Amino acid sequence: MQSKFKLHFPQSFRKLFPAFPEKFHFHYFLFTLLVIIESLLYLKGRYDSVYFPVLWEYGANGIVYNANKDSESYQLGFRQGDKIISLNKYTYQDLLIWTTLDNFSPGETINVEVLRGDKILVMPVILKSVLNKFAFFFIPYYMLIAFVTFIGIFVLYKKPTDNSAKRFFIFTHVFAFCLNETVFLNNSLYGIIRDAIFFLIFPFSGVVVIHFLLMFPSPNKIAKKFPYLIKIIYLATILLSLVGFFSHSLFLEQINSTNTQFVLRILSLDILWMSICLLFALFIAIYNFFTIKGTVEHNQYRWIMVGIILGLLPETAFGFVQDFFQSLNNETPYLRQTVWGLGTTIFLTSFSIAILKYKLWDIEIIIKRTLQYTVLTILVVGSYFIFFSLGELLFEAQSNTAKILSIIFSAILFIPVREVVQKKIDIIFHREPYDPTEAALNFESNLINNYNSPNLYGIIGQQIDNIFHFTNFKFFIRDNDDNYKTVFKISPDTGNLEKTNLHEKNSEMKTEIIKNPFIQDISSKDTFIISSKIEQFPEELKNIELLFLIRKVEMSEKRRNEIFGFFACGEKKSQRPFSRQDIELLKLLANRSSTIIQMSELYKAEIERREAIQKERERISKDMHDEIGSSLTQIAVLSELAIRNIDHKSSTEEIIKKISRVSRQVVDNISEIVWAINPKNDSLDNLAAYLREYASDLFESKGIHCIINFSDFNADIPLSSELKRNIFLAVKESFNNIIKHSNAENVYFNFSYDKNKINILIKDDGKGFDINNLKQKGNGLINIEKRIKECGGIVIINSEISVGTELKFELLLK
Repeated sequence: MQSKFKLHFPQSFRKLFPAFPEKFHFHYFLFTLLVIIESLLYLKGRYDSVYFPVLWEYGANGIVYNANKDSESYQLGFRQGDKIISLNKYTYQDLLIWTTLDNFSPGETINVEVLRGDKILVMPVILKSVLNKFAFFFIPYYMLIAFVTFIGIFVLYKKPTDNSAKRFFIFTHVFAFCLNETVFLNNSLYGIIRDAIFFLIFPFSGVVVIHFLLMFPSPNKIAKKFPYLIKIIYLATILLSLVGFFSHSLFLEQINSTNTQFVLRILSLDILWMSICLLFALFIAIYNFFTIKGTVEHNQYRWIMVGIILGLLPETAFGFVQDFFQSLNNETPYLRQTVWGLGTTIFLTSFSIAILKYKLWDIEIIIKRTLQYTVLTILVVGSYFIFFSLGELLFEAQSNTAKILSIIFSAILFIPVREVVQKKIDIIFHREPYDPTEAALNFESNLINNYNSPNLYGIIGQQIDNIFHFTNFKFFIRDNDDNYKTVFKISPDTGNLEKTNLHEKNSEMKTEIIKNPFIQDISSKDTFIISSKIEQFPEELKNIELLFLIRKVEMSEKRRNEIFGFFACGEKKSQRPFSRQDIELLKLLANRSSTIIQMSELYKAEIERREAIQKERERISKDMHDEIGSSLTQIAVLSELAIRNIDHKSSTEEIIKKISRVSRQVVDNISEIVWAINPKNDSLDNLAAYLREYASDLFESKGIHCIINFSDFNADIPLSSELKRNIFLAVKESFNNIIKHSNAENVYFNFSYDKNKINILIKDDGKGFDINNLKQKGNGLINIEKRIKECGGIVIINSEISVGTELKFELLLK
């Protein structure tokens, strides 16, 4: 439910923070105010709390066991084996009740009775404030709390209407509350108020993380499948929160050791619930990371996983092994809070980067410099100690010499290390500089070595992205239908497969098609276009800023400036605008891509031409062997037979007639082969003319009446020699079937062309056959179907006994 209370800011505030929302929900400021109040109350309690080494170091029995010369206990007068008896008449057991220490104040001098051997000694001890004693911890720790609060406010300031930012604001403030995790359990007003706030809010520290991950960046499948899950978790948390609050209230009525332990067990239960929730949140984060599809969302979840694993695991583990962590904390005061503080910093920083999608605006340079100098400091200081240790080994006790040499070596090391660190950080933020001349040379060198690669478009796209690091980039090439098709893209729509070469076969990615009219109005002088100046921008080019055109490089004036592709460039991952240097380099790369692509096309065309020539040679050789060779062999055999039977006039005449018939067949076959290989005949009108003449001569010689009906053909329609030959042989086979098997008297032959489609109809009035009886479907029909299918066409056969047969060929020219 949204708050009805809204805060209106004065005009002076609006001028100072122009990006701040006009109306801001009041409960956000109330939440921040509560964090400040709770922190002040906690600091007040820590300032009024006294520090007594016995309670911090020796536990429940009061035996001094660690009073060495460096310890604070030794300096106060305690010795190893002393037993604490009383403190201003309070027994040592009374001191274990928290409220007993509330009777003392910082700066007060108390008398401590100790048993040392057989003697009872009284030692005066000046009590210190916990806040003053551990100032080295509280100062950075509260800077951390301020940082956590600031992160939540900053994210909400940048995205005031984003639901993820609102949820993030809430749980940063909940974490800020929970970082003050020690309870007071006393009757002081500040202690009562502060503990009441803590017991009410602390149980929600893990739940808000679950809620955020279920809804970020949008409700996931778990939230959709179990819509009441988060409500059930919140309900359980509210009950636990109220139990803690009322237990604390009842404890205040009678403060004793038993009640103290009971309230601490409630607190332990709250911590366990937090750890269970954080563990569940970890599973949700892992599930989202492996199931989320969008590239941007997946990259965001990488930061989420960093925050969860590095930041929250210590806090998650704490709830399940509380005694172990408490023992560590007893040995090193505030160790647990320190680990939690570092973890929370990593956790919330990673989450804020994820929400802002890498756009940290004006603080990005601060983050870069902080990273750079932090790493440099660690490396230089580390190298100093390494050189110093080596120097002491080499120069023995001459520590000054070792120090001087260590400083010199560290200073020398600083310069190259600084360069390396700077480059690495620039790579992380995608801001590494480039030399345009070197980038262009590397680009051309890589393409020249791969111009004959089937993956050329992918290599071009990859090379360009290696220079600029786009969040969104698409490479379009014109297809045979004069539309533009993506052949490479980097896009959030590609999911985990961030860079996709769509020119590869069997690609399952959806390919965008842009209709040609979009690009027709572009001037022949344009080399690049700003997307905001384009009217009726296609949906396929959303989130694109610049278009760089790829034009033909040809001598022909007509086709010299013809556009056959373009680069569609979105914003860069560095968030920097395109500079003049970027634009000039992209124009150059577009021109070089044009040259390389056309070189690749020429290379492929030459390879195809050589393969076609080789294939044609093999075909001619096969035809000469199968048809001409066998016929000539037959003539030779018949000639020898005629010579042997020269005395038998009747048989010799019959043999000579066969020789004459086979010779004419050889002449016809040679004529067909010559016609087929002649490139001048590689057009549709030549094929039609040859078929018309062939049909007329063939059926006239057989005494069959043939009706020929051909449409007019454009002489400019080219045909490949393979297609021309297959069509002719299919028609020839159809004619031979009619002559051999049909007993037809009339044949109808129709040849037409319309809308890139060849239609051939051959019909006779012969005896026909049963089309359902496949046994009658001889090799002739099988060969016809095979040849037409090789050309990408279809064959339709209709036949009826005593009526005739009809064959239809349909072929689509590409």
